[in-house]
Amino acid sequence: TITLPNGEVVWDLNGEWDSLKENYGEWIGAGTFSDVIKITQQGSSFVGIQMKGTTWMGPGTEAVRGELDKSGFKKVTIMTYGGGPLDSNGKISDDGNKMVFDHPGKIRLTLTRK
Repeated sequence: TITLPNGEVVWDLNGEWDSLKENYGEWIGAGTFSDVIKITQQGSSFVGIQMKGTTWMGPGTEAVRGELDKSGFKKVTIMTYGGGPLDSNGKISDDGNKMVFDHPGKIRLTLTRK
């Protein structure tokens, strides 16, 4: 965890995460992809960049961005190739080592700390 200037304590997400991007529902035909995502966090805001890249999005492409608060995720956006940025739900495990972001009916992004 890290403590923000306002005293709020949030998860420290910095580092490399194994990722699994699963397209489902309307987007099931787009497939499932794995990658490594490097997250850089400044205060409560974070950005995740794809390190290897996938069929649809190359290395160095932004995969996810968001904002944390003391209860977890305040805002999460999954970046996609054809559908643009998608506002999504986010959950983090109790130990802070697994995150699941979901835009219902289209895409789910699971990140596990390396």
